[in-house]
Amino acid sequence: MSFFNEENVPGFIPKVMDGKITEWTDGMDFLAIDLNHVKWRGNVLPLLRDHTPKLLVDPVTHKAFFSDAKSKTNFQKIGYPDIEPELLYSEKRHRSEFIELSVNEQLTAGANAIIAPYLYTPDTDDTKFAVNLTLLSETLVYLEQNEIDLPVFAKICTHSQILTRQLVINNIVSRYCDDYSDRLEGVILSITDFDARKNDLPHLLGLANLVHQLQARTKVLLSPMGGYGEVLLALGAAAFSSGIHESEGITVKQLQEGSGGSEHIHQRIYIPEILNYINYEEAAKIGYVGTSTGCNIDFNDSEPSAETKKRHYLNNRVATIATLRGKSREEKINLMIGSISSAQRLLTRYIRDHELLVRNDFHARWIQVLEQARTWSDPETDNEELEALLAEIDKSDD
Repeated sequence: MSFFNEENVPGFIPKVMDGKITEWTDGMDFLAIDLNHVKWRGNVLPLLRDHTPKLLVDPVTHKAFFSDAKSKTNFQKIGYPDIEPELLYSEKRHRSEFIELSVNEQLTAGANAIIAPYLYTPDTDDTKFAVNLTLLSETLVYLEQNEIDLPVFAKICTHSQILTRQLVINNIVSRYCDDYSDRLEGVILSITDFDARKNDLPHLLGLANLVHQLQARTKVLLSPMGGYGEVLLALGAAAFSSGIHESEGITVKQLQEGSGGSEHIHQRIYIPEILNYINYEEAAKIGYVGTSTGCNIDFNDSEPSAETKKRHYLNNRVATIATLRGKSREEKINLMIGSISSAQRLLTRYIRDHELLVRNDFHARWIQVLEQARTWSDPETDNEELEALLAEIDKSDD
């Protein structure tokens, strides 16, 4: 039994908080929801299960170790024990309690795969990194002992600081793939404080390399992730996930607070032709008219509703990713380079002709990543090439 297959990969997994999406589409290949939102709106589950054959329920166990996040009412309804991470490391009975509760909550919600409990760990030298590996190992044993035959994901929730350190990237790949890749459906990467439109080239290349190494041995899902997810799909990721027109990234502060990371993008609208967001006034300046299945947007009329913006985002995201299916790696890379180059030219023209205040420097970096990754083949050989490239970039910045 697999979560991913040839028909649904590469894919986009909308992360929802309610059942609105069931009114906008006839069905989705995938859907995801956080367990605390299940506790908030439990009546949404039948709608979601009827709307997709592949439902992911994130157990959000990382929230149990942030005082503000774990104080939220809906999270407390889950019932995770209130203990320190060190106790998870030293006492198996506490780990067993976490594992049993998180797995059974996912099963009760009707999840089509199990996400092993996990903690946020900013680095591999943090004790919680070892705790995560132990939780994963014991979760696999628990599922086997209880004859629970569902695909299993390991979730790696870490900080973007690791992306420029090749030894750390290699360590993550080794620790998760050497011992577990043949027993996992895949790995979920959740990188905090990562913004692909603002990050420099070394961070973008680092994430691309991490995905490249992992996908050679297991499936890779990035969550949350925005438009850069399409670049990573071209490089072998199976899917990426985000909210619908919101929550394309997460910061450590938002993890600590237990907030969703909306980034206020709901105040703007996603323009797929430029791979970026602009506000209502800017869209009216350029005379933007967005068309997609189920929604039409004409800014010469009035500012669209939040629901229309969400449907526009969802339809365009799904349509773009559908163009990548059934293509070779080289074909996907060429397709993405062409799409990003067109977006760069169009946005440059908009800025020149309409004086838009919109970031347009990220397109070139995304293309650089694709061009560099085009030369990658064997992950071990590629590591040496990437280290040399990162060193060269560091020298040029000095």
